Amino acid sequence: MDQAENGDKGIIDIKESFATIAEGVGVNWTKLAAFLDPHIDVDMIQESHRQISDQAMSFLNQWYDQHSDANLGQLITALEGIECNHVAESLKREKFKAFNFLDES
Repeated sequence: MDQAENGDKGIIDIKESFATIAEGVGVNWTKLAAFLDPHIDVDMIQESHRQISDQAMSFLNQWYDQHSDANLGQLITALEGIECNHVAESLKREKFKAFNFLDES
């Protein structure tokens, strides 16, 4: 297992992908929430934010903050699990580009 896969948030900053995920999943962010962490209060998030993308961003930030092992692989698996494959593929491309950049350094 390499550093990017083992949860080392310093190698690939997954927070940089949150806007892409939020826009890509749209109203399905609640399915993503149920998949990643059903204990985060989605009702409170929905009451606090009017825009769907803001709701998704709020969830993703809470998930990230509450899970020290949060990593890109978990997000990709969850996105595939809720059938948001187009978003998962986009993240895989980002991950591939990051690894190629690291290999060239």
